[in-house]
Amino acid sequence: MPTQPAAGPERPGASSPAALFLDCDGPICDLFRHIDLPAAYAAALVCRSRRLRDLADRVDSDDLLAILRAAATDQAGLLAEAEETVCQVEMLGAKTATLTPGLRGLIGRARAAHIPMAIVTNNSLSAVSLLADRFRPLFSGMRIFARPPQRPDLMKPAPYLLLQAVAHFGRPPEAAVLIGDSESDIEAARAAHVQVIAYANKPDKPERFRAAGTMTIVTALDQVRFLPGPR
Repeated sequence: MPTQPAAGPERPGASSPAALFLDCDGPICDLFRHIDLPAAYAAALVCRSRRLRDLADRVDSDDLLAILRAAATDQAGLLAEAEETVCQVEMLGAKTATLTPGLRGLIGRARAAHIPMAIVTNNSLSAVSLLADRFRPLFSGMRIFARPPQRPDLMKPAPYLLLQAVAHFGRPPEAAVLIGDSESDIEAARAAHVQVIAYANKPDKPERFRAAGTMTIVTALDQVRFLPGPR
């Protein structure tokens, strides 16, 4: 059985989950750090329909996935076009993204403790696969549970992706842990009955995560430690 991590960023918990799930944009990498996201977003829209560009004008360009959610509720049938646009920008990010500090050590500790891992992300499978290929063999053997195309309703905070990951490993959800960096990760984990370690990678996030009821918060991946697991 997993050991419940200690609360708070000052006391990183030791845990031995039956499975470890990693969100991509944040815990694994800053997907868009090396690109001008609003500019890339605008460029990806140039060859799209006027209806999609009008819709995008009403969406925050710093929240790339918001265009998918907006397109899903629009009556003009723009979701497929929006999906292509978002994937185009995600692929640009995946080509240049660098790994989050401490990630290699985290994965190494999890493997040493014999904890199976997966990537559970709202980003596209094509972008996350490209990122994983760039950093082989670090992600060797890790299954990717990415957003289903044209189904933004199944993205976190919905529990769908986490439940898919739990089912894949055949473990009780409460024996698994998600490392995520957003309130949507926390909400999805709660809905799926998965434990969560909130990665506070911005100064305002510890307070936000505490307000969301998160008991385990770390400010660096080096703070996440695991008890030895069975061989």
